[in-house]
Amino acid sequence: MNERQRRDLDTEEQAFVARLTEHYAPPAMTPARRAAFDERLAARLARRSPWRVAVPALAGVAAAALVWLAVPWPYGPTPPETAGVAAVAGSGETATVFAAYDWFTSAAPVDVSDLGDGDDLPDDYLAISEIFL
Repeated sequence: MNERQRRDLDTEEQAFVARLTEHYAPPAMTPARRAAFDERLAARLARRSPWRVAVPALAGVAAAALVWLAVPWPYGPTPPETAGVAAVAGSGETATVFAAYDWFTSAAPVDVSDLGDGDDLPDDYLAISEIFL
């Protein structure tokens, strides 16, 4: 507390502050202990921690990585042509795989009813889908 704040207190509050100061003040140091304390403090402040530079640098790298992963970049890989690949492959399985790729890479919201009943999924996957959906 500064002097102006102490002047605004009444006598009872000033006595309380004096008691707190008396009870919580550290014990007085001898001149030798004070000199040793000052020397240790100066040595600790003079020592440079490698984390002073590393932590902000790592935080910057992490922020850049988050931006890189979160921002949709227009120059990313192009999705495969589903019609051409399905026509060349001639199997419904390949078309299903590429349709699933298109579903995962699209930004459109998906209605749960569009997912079907999951008859083609293994039993383990059906159990997991019942828990989460």
